[in-house]
Amino acid sequence: LDDDDTATLSHSLRTSDPWQERLISEIVEKTLEDNYYGVDVNFEFMAGDDAVAFVQFLSRLKLALTPYRLPLIVSISPPKCSNGKIIPRGEESYYGMLGQIADYVLLMTHDRIQVNSVPMAVAPLSSTRCMLEYVLTHIPKKKILLGIATHGYDWTLPCQKGVSAIPIGNQEAVTLAWNCRTSISYNKDVEAPHFHYADAIGREHQVWFEDARSIHAKLQLIKKYELGGVGYCNINHAFPQNWLVLCDMYQIQDGISWETIVQRAQFE
Repeated sequence: LDDDDTATLSHSLRTSDPWQERLISEIVEKTLEDNYYGVDVNFEFMAGDDAVAFVQFLSRLKLALTPYRLPLIVSISPPKCSNGKIIPRGEESYYGMLGQIADYVLLMTHDRIQVNSVPMAVAPLSSTRCMLEYVLTHIPKKKILLGIATHGYDWTLPCQKGVSAIPIGNQEAVTLAWNCRTSISYNKDVEAPHFHYADAIGREHQVWFEDARSIHAKLQLIKKYELGGVGYCNINHAFPQNWLVLCDMYQIQDGISWETIVQRAQFE
């Protein structure tokens, strides 16, 4: 589906009662069938006029999940931050309502890369902090989960209009730098590692990703702002450094044990 099709589909789901009822029923059924810990709702391309309908949909979904004690998580893309200032998008007015309905709100600060962007950190710490402080004025801190990426991006230089950077796993990025015999630099201003390399046909590339240092800097925000926790996109990318840093800084409760996380990290 292209962006227009996705927008049309999500609009129909939010504004059609029969569609909502069917979707909610199937969500609950699937969650119980596969023994999931909860439900995370992430609707993209939401038009301003759909905000109220979206909140109503979430209210009905929360009501359906409550008897089973299943938590509802809502993922949101916060407004951009430029030079320490928020650039409103018109969706911020319903953040407070989302905070009232959802058990947790996952703040997707972790993937702000645009198709035509120049090479940059996946989630500069200053921008992450700026977006976080803004959302904290609308949503209780204990309900906020800080979104963190397990991937980076590889740009072909020079950047061309309409050509997107290619996603790359963080562990994959380290392996690529090693194979290309290139050194990895670390930018303290944005708290992120990066490197350059030339491919087989001589094209220059620039890669930005996350490592143990950048993850440590982001995880410190959870303690500083007393947030509810952290959420990842996505755990299918091998990133053993992250799990080791996370387990060293915080005590993992419920779900997966510390030993299991370390075993998985070693396996990866």
